[in-house]
Amino acid sequence: PITLDDIHNLADITGPVFSPDGEVVAYTVSTHNLKLDATVSDLWRVSWDGDAAPILETPNNSEWAPSYGGSVLAYLGDATETEEAQVFVMPASGGKARQVTTIKGSDYALSPDGKTLIAVAEVGASVGADPDKPKPIVMTRFQFKADYRGYIDDRRYQFFRIDVASGETEQITENGADYYLPSWSPDGTQIAYVTARKEREDRHLDFDVYVMAP
Repeated sequence: PITLDDIHNLADITGPVFSPDGEVVAYTVSTHNLKLDATVSDLWRVSWDGDAAPILETPNNSEWAPSYGGSVLAYLGDATETEEAQVFVMPASGGKARQVTTIKGSDYALSPDGKTLIAVAEVGASVGADPDKPKPIVMTRFQFKADYRGYIDDRRYQFFRIDVASGETEQITENGADYYLPSWSPDGTQIAYVTARKEREDRHLDFDVYVMAP
């Protein structure tokens, strides 16, 4: 019979993406690390003949959300000084990875040529910025709290355009709305995204898809 210990032997596979030539698929494998008492994710790659092998296998850190562009493979990883997720890139064929972003990001999209990132990061004051000297919590929005974010206050998810080679970062959205799920067009000339830019946005779930130039 199955026991509780067997649960720790299960591997969860998510986020498969094709390489530009369609020959291999990169994906995330998440397993339980009992020493850390945490779930740890690694990047793997499999070809059509079923030959699967790890791209990055780190016992104490996690990597996830792979994305191919040009000659590079990007991913989110927590092997940072603050242990916050940042975007890393490495050669698509394998090799040493380097950190590209230094913002508090939650999602990203790599351009088809692999030269530009659109990253999603939270911008604005946080009520939890200084836990030693907490300030009064003043709410001006109908939706004032959310799972995994806590009190929302003035924070918004905004887009940043980042040069993969230099790391140069520029915020490209700034109005009073949250922007989600950036996605490049195949020719790299437009970015599709999701937002709810309407009155009383906190009182409905009416999100729409928009496009803009990168």
